[in-house]
Amino acid sequence: MELKVISAPSDPSRLRAIRLKALADSPASFGANYQNESEKPLNYWENSLRISNWCLVVSDNEDIGLLEVSRVWVYGQTIRVQFLRI
Repeated sequence: MELKVISAPSDPSRLRAIRLKALADSPASFGANYQNESEKPLNYWENSLRISNWCLVVSDNEDIGLLEVSRVWVYGQTIRVQFLRI
Protein backbone atom coordinates (compact mmCIF):
# COMPACT_ATOMS: atom_id res chain seq x y z
CA MET A 1 0.00 0.00 0.00
CA GLU A 2 1.42 3.37 -1.01
CA LEU A 3 0.35 6.36 1.08
CA LYS A 4 0.49 9.96 -0.06
CA VAL A 5 -0.40 13.12 1.82
CA ILE A 6 -1.78 15.92 -0.33
CA SER A 7 -1.48 19.29 1.35
CA ALA A 8 -3.93 22.03 0.43
CA PRO A 9 -6.34 19.93 -1.64
CA SER A 10 -8.24 22.05 -4.15
CA ASP A 11 -11.42 19.98 -4.52
CA PRO A 12 -13.92 20.61 -1.69
CA SER A 13 -15.99 17.58 -2.72
CA ARG A 14 -13.09 15.31 -1.70
CA LEU A 15 -12.96 16.92 1.76
CA ARG A 16 -16.73 16.60 2.10
CA ALA A 17 -16.80 12.95 0.99
CA ILE A 18 -14.14 11.71 3.40
CA ARG A 19 -15.59 13.75 6.28
CA LEU A 20 -19.08 12.35 5.70
CA LYS A 21 -17.71 8.82 5.39
CA ALA A 22 -15.93 9.23 8.73
CA LEU A 23 -19.10 10.52 10.39
CA ALA A 24 -21.08 7.59 8.99
CA ASP A 25 -18.45 5.03 10.05
CA SER A 26 -17.76 6.37 13.57
CA PRO A 27 -20.42 8.86 14.66
CA ALA A 28 -19.41 8.77 18.35
CA SER A 29 -15.89 9.95 17.48
CA PHE A 30 -16.92 13.45 16.44
CA GLY A 31 -18.67 16.49 17.85
CA ALA A 32 -20.58 16.90 14.59
CA ASN A 33 -23.14 14.55 13.11
CA TYR A 34 -23.68 13.17 9.63
CA GLN A 35 -27.10 14.76 9.08
CA ASN A 36 -25.95 18.32 9.82
CA GLU A 37 -22.68 18.02 7.90
CA SER A 38 -24.33 16.44 4.86
CA GLU A 39 -26.73 19.38 4.54
CA LYS A 40 -23.96 21.99 4.35
CA PRO A 41 -23.56 23.55 0.89
CA LEU A 42 -20.42 23.19 -1.20
CA ASN A 43 -19.31 26.73 -0.36
CA TYR A 44 -19.02 25.66 3.31
CA TRP A 45 -16.45 23.05 2.26
CA GLU A 46 -14.68 25.54 -0.03
CA ASN A 47 -14.38 27.96 2.87
CA SER A 48 -13.11 25.20 5.15
CA LEU A 49 -10.30 24.53 2.68
CA ARG A 50 -9.42 28.24 2.64
CA ILE A 51 -9.31 28.81 6.40
CA SER A 52 -7.90 25.46 7.59
CA ASN A 53 -4.81 23.45 6.79
CA TRP A 54 -6.40 20.26 5.55
CA CYS A 55 -4.38 17.45 4.02
CA LEU A 56 -5.81 14.38 2.32
CA VAL A 57 -4.34 10.94 2.96
CA VAL A 58 -4.49 8.87 -0.22
CA SER A 59 -3.80 5.17 -0.68
CA ASP A 60 -3.63 3.72 -4.18
CA ASN A 61 -5.55 6.73 -5.59
CA GLU A 62 -8.33 6.42 -2.97
CA ASP A 63 -8.93 9.13 -0.36
CA ILE A 64 -8.73 7.36 2.99
CA GLY A 65 -8.19 10.09 5.55
CA LEU A 66 -7.87 13.72 6.56
CA LEU A 67 -5.35 15.60 8.62
CA GLU A 68 -5.68 19.16 9.88
CA VAL A 69 -2.22 20.41 10.67
CA SER A 70 -0.22 23.43 11.73
CA ARG A 71 3.54 23.79 11.84
CA VAL A 72 3.74 21.70 14.99
CA TRP A 73 0.39 20.04 15.74
CA VAL A 74 -1.97 17.63 14.08
CA TYR A 75 -5.35 18.97 15.20
CA GLY A 76 -7.66 16.43 13.74
CA GLN A 77 -7.33 13.19 11.92
CA THR A 78 -9.65 10.76 10.26
CA ILE A 79 -8.70 7.43 8.72
CA ARG A 80 -11.31 5.17 7.16
CA VAL A 81 -12.00 2.18 9.39
CA GLN A 82 -10.81 -0.50 6.97
CA PHE A 83 -7.37 1.15 6.81
CA LEU A 84 -6.76 1.20 10.57
CA ARG A 85 -4.20 -1.22 11.91
CA ILE A 86 -4.70 -1.80 15.61
